[in-house]
Amino acid sequence: MGSPRSRLARFARPAALALALLVSLDLAVGPWLLREGQLGVHALPPHGTTLDSEQWAEVRRRRATLDSEARGATTPFDAELGWVDLPQSAEAAPRQFNSLAARGPREYASERPAGTLRVVSFGDSFTHGAEVPWDASWQAQLEALEPSWEAPNFGVNGYGTDQALLRFRRVGALDADVVCIGLMLDNIGRNVNRYKPCFATLHGSPAAKPRFVLTDGALELVPTGFATESELLDAILDGSVARRLREHEYWADPDLPDWLWHSSAVRLGVLASERGRRNHRDLWLDAEGEPLRLTLAILESFHREALAAGARAAPVLIWPSRPDLTGALARGHRYWQAPLIDALESRGIPCIDLSLALGRTADSNARNVDPLFQNMHLSRAGNAVVAREVQRWIRERGLTPR
Repeated sequence: MGSPRSRLARFARPAALALALLVSLDLAVGPWLLREGQLGVHALPPHGTTLDSEQWAEVRRRRATLDSEARGATTPFDAELGWVDLPQSAEAAPRQFNSLAARGPREYASERPAGTLRVVSFGDSFTHGAEVPWDASWQAQLEALEPSWEAPNFGVNGYGTDQALLRFRRVGALDADVVCIGLMLDNIGRNVNRYKPCFATLHGSPAAKPRFVLTDGALELVPTGFATESELLDAILDGSVARRLREHEYWADPDLPDWLWHSSAVRLGVLASERGRRNHRDLWLDAEGEPLRLTLAILESFHREALAAGARAAPVLIWPSRPDLTGALARGHRYWQAPLIDALESRGIPCIDLSLALGRTADSNARNVDPLFQNMHLSRAGNAVVAREVQRWIRERGLTPR
């Protein structure tokens, strides 16, 4: 029968050959099977390093644009904010932003004119009014409803609440009566993110952003990490960007040796292990999680600073996505009630949960939310609902023009 050692030796060679075959097959077939860094609709790790063809094309286009000194064709890089909309002169046609880089052509004086109510808003793409023309945004429709009101729109596509706060600090309250703090529910994940493709893993624009961390309960700023757009693009092209921004990146991949990421089995295993990790509903329901604690701290600081700058009110506008709204209508329950709305009220921070007004409109139409949305964002009709809801909220609190 032979000794145990001889039996082990008899099986060791075939086992080694089988393992070598599997590894070779993994390395040979994996790149073909997982081409363009994704499997179906799922982006594959390592996130932030593996980009799809559209993302690489954007990076190369921005690199070429910088080299040609035609910067206006890119999403404007900003070393402090990550990115920001650029102001436009009155000669720009069509003019999408004013001289303050607020959305739309209307200009606003630094001081609020007498007899005018000024409502300034900061936030993300829902605040901005993405996917509709500037005159269909809720701010433009609010100005149409109330000719004596002004509603400068400083929402920026892709922003986290952290970037919105930083932009408020840069722009200021502009002598506003009301400062609206826009919060899309997905922002909870953005607020702990430093490099967009690490969180928005599929088709996210390759961009770095600042974030805050909590140090002894206080907000401490972690900067973007890049002084120029050229420096950022070079880091993306040489593959070092995710490593440079790894510190304080909540969505960083497991810290594995670089050679292991060549294995399709490893990449698929990491993908399976993070299933559902980026679900913002779960982030809101994790009472002890960093995303929730940090987001509430940002909102509290935002509210406090807006009032200190002279605003009479600074409500948080809660924006539901299409799935959030349809889910709330189907369940008759808003998962964000306790972790967000109740938490804000306990801190004395008012909020306008726009899912209520949008839900009432959908209820009157057999719970059909489709007319309220333009793809991922609100349509002109959805923004009209928001304009009327903000108008109602302001009037009910007696915040009439001074």
